[in-house]
Amino acid sequence: MKVFWIFTNKIDGLSSSIATGNESYYYRCIFKDTDADETVSVLFSNDLDRLISKAKDFTGKNYYLSFGGEGRQGSKNHDQQKT
Repeated sequence: MKVFWIFTNKIDGLSSSIATGNESYYYRCIFKDTDADETVSVLFSNDLDRLISKAKDFTGKNYYLSFGGEGRQGSKNHDQQKT
């Protein structure tokens, strides 16, 4: 599994990861409660925009966006991305 993006809200203890899917779907979104160190849910879809929207909704407005994958590490506060 390759992770593309991780939305992290440290204030509320939530994160959502967008990653490769399985044999039936292109993508998956993994919703986690980081305070409890538990996976809450996993949603599979072929619609990347839908999963990104669901990830943002779950994580809340105070998220940081990290870029996963091979050789691409970094993060941005989501407020800095608005131009």
